[in-house]
Amino acid sequence: MKYIPFIFLRTIIILSFILPSCDIINPPEDIPAYITVDTLKLNTNINTQGSAQHGFSDCWLYVDNKLIGTFEVPFTVPVLHQGNCEITIQAGIKNNGSQSTRVVYPFVKNYTIEKLLEPNGDIIIEPEFEYHDMNFALIEDFEDLGISFEISEESDTTIQLISDTNAQEGTSMAFFLNDQNSAFECKSSELYVLPQSSRIFAEISFKSNQDFQFGLFARKYSGGSIYEERLPIITLFKTEEWKTIYVELTGAVVNSINTYDFRLFFTCMHPENATSETAVYIDNFKLIHY
Repeated sequence: MKYIPFIFLRTIIILSFILPSCDIINPPEDIPAYITVDTLKLNTNINTQGSAQHGFSDCWLYVDNKLIGTFEVPFTVPVLHQGNCEITIQAGIKNNGSQSTRVVYPFVKNYTIEKLLEPNGDIIIEPEFEYHDMNFALIEDFEDLGISFEISEESDTTIQLISDTNAQEGTSMAFFLNDQNSAFECKSSELYVLPQSSRIFAEISFKSNQDFQFGLFARKYSGGSIYEERLPIITLFKTEEWKTIYVELTGAVVNSINTYDFRLFFTCMHPENATSETAVYIDNFKLIHY
């Protein structure tokens, strides 16, 4: 009889090791909730902020201030959160149109909403973004007869304003090139003083059947005279559908030494081997900084 307590005790000790190990081998799995985002929207004051057209491509998703990840729209993602949760979404862009440089667009506010997350539940969120209080140095929607761009001496063709089915909305700027008129360049009529201590973006909506370029002229003083230095910024690749691209100008402005101000330009050459007319359409141009 004196061995019974020992055997009993030994059995309890063995079971205490065996039973928890079952949970370690097969732990209970949390059941996620799902968050779906299919569309993104930008709300603007048309008079002071221009068109609501945008090119937001991604969402930076937070739940209760924890980053879940960055996702290209549309998406559905599982999250291991339950109950009433604060969901925050930041608008993401492809900086300078690059697939490999996806960043939060710094000029719009976060979208935040509270939602009840339940296991296996799927909630659909439709984020609506708004601009911060920004400095819109230029808003050009090409709706007026007097526009902010004029052809340069390098151009052998003219700017046209079109309002047919090729326009993005209302009226768009267009130019057309062929073998006889093969060069186009336009520049902004005004000069813009741009800050050295703030991020600067150009928003450009366009479609085209040939590549074309966007850049800056930096106005400088040297040898007793003022001249404009050409600063190519980006090549805009042809696209059959309208798209909005975000072009960061911060680096070009900061690195442009002894510059008074800047002028914007677009330029394009008709390819020698082209079998059709070059057609480029531009709309809803914005130059923005803090």
